[in-house]
Amino acid sequence: MGMKSIVHRYRCPRCDTFNSINVNRVFDGRILFSCSKCNICAMVPKYADVDGSDSAYLEFLDLYDNGHAANSDDLKVIM
Repeated sequence: MGMKSIVHRYRCPRCDTFNSINVNRVFDGRILFSCSKCNICAMVPKYADVDGSDSAYLEFLDLYDNGHAANSDDLKVIM
């Protein structure tokens, strides 16, 4: 699986750690947001990145608020 890492400057919604969110573009255009501190993650659809990574981050926050974020251990389920 090829992923392209993007510089992260986002705060984690769960642990509130600044600059802990890793942003990776997955081979099919989706974006994987994951926290390096508390290990939550969520896959954002590729259409969310149309306006840039900030809009994709807002989509990630929406997924988290609606209970659609998982632990990184469950990454296979998300993929």
